[in-house]
Amino acid sequence: MTLAHVEDLEADAVTESAAGHEAGLELAAGLALAAADRDGLLENHGYVRDNHYEFVVLGRRWVLSAEQAGALVHALRALKDLGRADPRVTLTGITEDGAYQVRVGDGQALVATAEDVPFWCAGYRAAMDAARAAAEAGLPSVEHVGEDHIAQIAELFDQPSLDDQSRFRILGLMYGRGRENKVTADKLADMVGRAEKTVVTALTFGAFFSSALRDDMVKVFGFRWSLTGGGLENADGSPLSGPLPEMPQLAGLRRILAASRRGWLRYVDNPHPSKARWRTRFKLAVGQKVHVVLVPELLAWLDGLEAFYTEGTVATKPS
Repeated sequence: MTLAHVEDLEADAVTESAAGHEAGLELAAGLALAAADRDGLLENHGYVRDNHYEFVVLGRRWVLSAEQAGALVHALRALKDLGRADPRVTLTGITEDGAYQVRVGDGQALVATAEDVPFWCAGYRAAMDAARAAAEAGLPSVEHVGEDHIAQIAELFDQPSLDDQSRFRILGLMYGRGRENKVTADKLADMVGRAEKTVVTALTFGAFFSSALRDDMVKVFGFRWSLTGGGLENADGSPLSGPLPEMPQLAGLRRILAASRRGWLRYVDNPHPSKARWRTRFKLAVGQKVHVVLVPELLAWLDGLEAFYTEGTVATKPS
């Protein structure tokens, strides 16, 4: 068997695998839409063409791919289940760009995507369950289990040194521009011509960070430090056209700190900022339960938690 023959067989196998995956998505989407129609979640018009399906939700017609349709059905079911647990929660619409408009009592929440909805519902339910448990126990407020580890995180965000502020921006450029644009420490070391250990140490909160290395790091991303504002500007001196990206873990820790200060949760994970920023998941206590929330799910989860608390009342538990 020649090498060319082997490569042809491998290519055929990949094609067959992709085709099988697509067929599986089509079957799953068709079954999910049929079941959703039966349960009154939507009006299913069936398969249209090219792996797309047509259906109507709250009076709006949609034509989506099998994968998108599956995510939408999952979102509708998550909201329906939450609405059963708390009748104040109602889906009122889906915008043209796919954001979910959810009424919470007299308030309104907007959930950006179908994929975010189940995580939003999980955060809401975490707060709801904790509030109900506290009410049933006769407690005046929710008491969170575990030891609070937020102090060092708070200090980092409240009083960052100039070096740590620089680290925020550099880590955002490294890890906040999507997986396809991620720049790891070893790759950045190659880009700036330094040893990896030097780069890793420089990016550790509280460590020494030379101005020359700071300059070299932002330069490889096409920026320079602003001579007037203390932030970044384009390498040619022109102002930035939009906000800079933020490392997902740091964005999450910032939101966790805000929620902790409002009494909505307790941070029971790693207390050291330089270690916490590499977490793929965070441990958060809400009431007497510790929730493990993955970083990609975290902001939607916190949005759901906030939506419950900002409404300000505990719904009556359905019988």
